[in-house]
Amino acid sequence: MECKFSTQKNINVSFFFKINRRLSISLNNFYRYSIYAIGEIAIIIIGILFAVNINNWNDEKKERIERCLYLEELHSTIIADTADVVSNIRAFDVWNNKIQSLIDKLKKGTIIANEELYDEFGTVGNYIYFKQQSKSKIDQLTYSQRTLVPDRKLKDQLLDYQNSTIFTLRDAENRTNSIDRELSEYYSLHFDNFNYKASHPYDLEVVKSDNYYLHLISKKLRFNLIIVIKQNQMLMQQRGILDGIGKLQNKNCTSS
Repeated sequence: MECKFSTQKNINVSFFFKINRRLSISLNNFYRYSIYAIGEIAIIIIGILFAVNINNWNDEKKERIERCLYLEELHSTIIADTADVVSNIRAFDVWNNKIQSLIDKLKKGTIIANEELYDEFGTVGNYIYFKQQSKSKIDQLTYSQRTLVPDRKLKDQLLDYQNSTIFTLRDAENRTNSIDRELSEYYSLHFDNFNYKASHPYDLEVVKSDNYYLHLISKKLRFNLIIVIKQNQMLMQQRGILDGIGKLQNKNCTSS
């Protein structure tokens, strides 16, 4: 009886160790596979993050290249705008001096028929419009979803340049058109041409005693002077924009 109990006890102990060993093996396998699985997941996550970073870096590089190209083109068009304004101001200064000289002669009654006088008559019809080159680039900035100009101050300057400065200049140009139409009608009746280097009146005595003609050319001079003031203001704004573009290029476009 005692022997049977002892044998049974040995069987139970042996079974317990077998179960314990199997559990240990299972737990070891579980831990090992868990660590393996966690490692796999970590590798996948790291790979995804790396791919996302690479993609973001590529996007940033592409955006920077696009921005630098835009800034270079914008700089070129603003330079062209500036050159046009400088040329216009110089032309208006010459023309306005001639128109003022003609007004003074008419007021003083010192009109003498000569080539200088005919040149001054012709100068009254001269006019030059501002030929903006930057409009398409500023429109691109307005409608672009990308941050082509990350500097808020510069972007506001550009939008103000287009929506305020250019707008008011065009309004002044349109008002100048109205006086030019009146002058053109007058010249068609009393001169051999309008808007040429020199104009010859059919009857000088009629023109020099006509207060309406004096009124028209005085009005033309006022409009020209307004245009010059506006273009000088525009020139200062253009130079400020060019300075802002240069700083932004140095910050974003000096390294590859």
